[in-house]
Amino acid sequence: MGKGLTKMTRSRGSKLPLIITSGRTRPTSALIGAKFVTECHIAVRNHIPVYTHWKKYRKDPGLLCDFYGKIAGKFSVDTKQSPVKGACNKHLQNGVRQFRHNLKKKYFDGVPLSEVTTESPVSSTTNKDWLALVEHWKSPHSIRISSINRTNRSKVQLHQTTGSRSYTAHMENLGDSYMGKEPSPVDLFRETHRSKDDCYSSEVQRVLDEIEEEMSQPTPDGERKNETQVLSDVLG
Repeated sequence: MGKGLTKMTRSRGSKLPLIITSGRTRPTSALIGAKFVTECHIAVRNHIPVYTHWKKYRKDPGLLCDFYGKIAGKFSVDTKQSPVKGACNKHLQNGVRQFRHNLKKKYFDGVPLSEVTTESPVSSTTNKDWLALVEHWKSPHSIRISSINRTNRSKVQLHQTTGSRSYTAHMENLGDSYMGKEPSPVDLFRETHRSKDDCYSSEVQRVLDEIEEEMSQPTPDGERKNETQVLSDVLG
């Protein structure tokens, strides 16, 4: 269990309620939603085998039930409800994809094929399943997709700094920064592209400067320009 969730559970004297309605993948509470996603990813890293494809998880109901049980052990939740199962499956899929990417980056990318470990580096994954992963990564199709993804990532210039945290949770963590006022679209852009040392990349700063310049220009009717439209125009 994550340290934050453990502390909250102890202070309450009971588990946090996890209620997910139809059509959603998180509870309405941003705080509980963030804890829910964190616990899903912890369960993936510690208990779930890493397969080559999501369809293998869907064919293993025992594994899915075990995952639901891990979540039920952390929250007050009815894992028999369809929306809860759907949300758990979604975050299981996301968690596995991220974990698989991290394993590939650490143990396969840039490593000579003759030196790639033949033993699984994680206890939740058998050597057989690990070798299947390695063979999958070695395939021409996988290499081509990785190359395309790498090229696409290199084209991204405006990197968000929220990490895996949802926008809703990020905004809630701002607390009273805006004195009870609703942050504008430009405020949201600043908050989600600001680095930990309170700075912006050169590209983000360029966008902010263009927005400021555009907002300062007079309009024919003397009215203030619409921030949303200006932001959209600058971002193109």
